[in-house]
Amino acid sequence: MAARALAGILWSPNLKEAVNGKAFNLSTLGVISSSQQYRQYSTDKVYEIRTYSLYPKDMKEFMAISEEKLHIRLKASKLIGFWTSEIGGMNQAFHIWEYDSLKHRAQVRASLASKPEWLSQYINRVISMWWKQDNLLTRAIAGPDGDLNQDKSNIYFLQRYNHNKSSMLTLTTELQSLQAGTNIKLVGGWSSILGPKDNAYLMWQCKDPDDFLVWQEKLSDKVKTVPEHSQLLFPCPWSPLM
Repeated sequence: MAARALAGILWSPNLKEAVNGKAFNLSTLGVISSSQQYRQYSTDKVYEIRTYSLYPKDMKEFMAISEEKLHIRLKASKLIGFWTSEIGGMNQAFHIWEYDSLKHRAQVRASLASKPEWLSQYINRVISMWWKQDNLLTRAIAGPDGDLNQDKSNIYFLQRYNHNKSSMLTLTTELQSLQAGTNIKLVGGWSSILGPKDNAYLMWQCKDPDDFLVWQEKLSDKVKTVPEHSQLLFPCPWSPLM
């Protein structure tokens, strides 16, 4: 896929090795193991969505350092997924973390702040690469759709809506009813509880980005609610959702 070639850094030999478990043992690092990743997201937990915007000159080095050292962070709490943006935001890293509660999140953050290896080997090396950081706290409202296909060729679409939880639940149900016969799967839906008001996200997995665009065009006559922003995302090698 031509688009995948544009993100060749994500698929270097070293990163492929990481995916295969030689550098990252995903089952022991607090991420979603293969036996867990298809369960429904818990409505009792909270999900932090973080977006890092990086200086273009630093993107390659950020990826290399993350490949080498992010395993320190993965031991602390559960990572849902980690992606980079190809369209809809350039030089951005987008990631979702699961916590039992705000108290649990605070405990994790405090623990990481007291780890010299995390600070010296990762944070101190990448902090100057970020020119902006954004986050919001959400609750899960949907997903995933059964067994998500775990393949390195997967691509993801992230849609942001400015709607409350109730209207998003209705919209998500409507969209899921129109998925029959497509290779598009709902990865998840999240609605904000802290941060931007009435922000919600839907994430979709597919193989061909053009298939998703065609599906969206067909929906235009059936679904009146449209996202205010969309992004094409590629999964990082250490992402549990490939």
